[in-house]
Amino acid sequence: MLSLILSFYTELYTLMTTVRTILALLLLLAATAAPLRAATLPPASPAGILSFADALYGRGDYYRAITEYRRFLFFFPGDRAAPRAALRIGESYLAGSRWEDAETALQQVVKSYPGTVEARHAALLFAGVPFRRGNYPLARQRYRQLLGGGALDAADAAEVPPPLALTLI
Repeated sequence: MLSLILSFYTELYTLMTTVRTILALLLLLAATAAPLRAATLPPASPAGILSFADALYGRGDYYRAITEYRRFLFFFPGDRAAPRAALRIGESYLAGSRWEDAETALQQVVKSYPGTVEARHAALLFAGVPFRRGNYPLARQRYRQLLGGGALDAADAAEVPPPLALTLI
């Protein structure tokens, strides 16, 4: 009888050890899976991300602003403010004097959001990048292409910076 009771407690101990191990593994799995799920959830609001990105841009923290504008575009690519966020990426690169990155970003705005105010503004900024770099002949060529190709109207032409307008004469 004593051996039967001892055998029962031995089996019970083995079972409890197994259950404890399974619970520990489940907790470990849950703890490691939670950050993965959290990383794929969108942030609370598109307006919150844009507001933060705009604040960074306003403080002159252009590269962190780019990150936040990209985050907005990642989570909310179809939002009506997406063209503005994409344009701000190009403007941020311009403000940071990263000319090639600015040109790439501005061309992407024109390509991704044709017919929008942001696309026209991006085209103007793209045309003006060589002017900022001191390459006046290329700036003149780009602006003439815009104005002559019908991509811009008279109101857009008024946005050409005065020093650059002189190069078109």
